[in-house]
Amino acid sequence: MTFLISLLAKILLTGGAIGAIASVIGTRTAFKNHNGKQAQALAWIFACIVTILVGLFLLHYAR
Repeated sequence: MTFLISLLAKILLTGGAIGAIASVIGTRTAFKNHNGKQAQALAWIFACIVTILVGLFLLHYAR
């Protein structure tokens, strides 16, 4: 069971990190183009941060 929790945590951390990088690029584009998607881009960054925090919590819980 610990292995599965650890695997899930690593998947969440990887996905959150990739999503955060993509969100930062998207946020820069949204603010540069002024296309009204700034709030959505910032929400994606917040969601990625929450995903990373959940992954860290699960990784700590698995040990």
